[in-house]
Amino acid sequence: MTIEDRASSLAVKLSGLGINLIAAAAFSTIFALLVDRENRSLVEHQLDEHFDAHTSKLLAAVSSLNTAYLPTVVHAPTKGYDPAFNTRLMADLNHSAYYYFRGPSAKYIAARLKALRRRPDLIRIYIPSPDSMASIKFDIANRSRTRREEVADVSALYKRFRDDTLAAVIGLFDCRAYGKIEIFFCEDTLVSRYELTERHLYISWYTSLENESSMFPETTVFPRTSHHYQAMMIDMERRASFANHSLLIGPELGWDQFTLQLESIFGEKYDDGKILELARAYWDERANFLTFLSSL
Repeated sequence: MTIEDRASSLAVKLSGLGINLIAAAAFSTIFALLVDRENRSLVEHQLDEHFDAHTSKLLAAVSSLNTAYLPTVVHAPTKGYDPAFNTRLMADLNHSAYYYFRGPSAKYIAARLKALRRRPDLIRIYIPSPDSMASIKFDIANRSRTRREEVADVSALYKRFRDDTLAAVIGLFDCRAYGKIEIFFCEDTLVSRYELTERHLYISWYTSLENESSMFPETTVFPRTSHHYQAMMIDMERRASFANHSLLIGPELGWDQFTLQLESIFGEKYDDGKILELARAYWDERANFLTFLSSL
């Protein structure tokens, strides 16, 4: 074999080696890319799974906070009867075994009971005593803030508060056939009105700045699962212990016993004619409200 043949053979071998090296490098590069892509895909999949899992947990936590602390709906203050608020409350009352009320006046409760198709078995009401000077003063302050009444004649407002309370109690006596009605007369700051059914808690905020020039206050509605509902349920159960007077109205309460209890609570004797006159006046004043409820 000549030197030229040896050189040619070496060149061929080197050329083959170079091609193999290039192929190996190309294969390594392609393999690395494929592995990198697969790893990236795997990592992205794992990240997606973790993200989805944490997103689900976050959404569940937010949802839990919603039902625990946030209201279902807020009804803006109105100058007249609010169809949305009254439709919701009446629907709740038609499907509730109990109705707890706490506020400055119970003057609409008897009318609501009369308009219901199915009435709660227990109605528990907390209102200020007719001689509660502090509560009456707070009620006057609320009315002056919303410009609903002139406050120059304070004595007239005190009399109105007392008369409203008496008329509301007489109206509730007319509902005695509907079931058990408990009335507790307690001191109250009257910042808000609270209405509790099996489904919701309604908080009507009298001192809200949104209430200016409005007849009916802003009302926030919380679900049964909320902390506000649970706390108010306990409050409603315990508040009876602080009552100055109480009155249980039911089918068994007779007229004579009722008039005696009115005298004890209001410190004044009312004859039969006066009570009947007040009862007629109460239902005459609630006639428009009853017509409104029947239209819902």
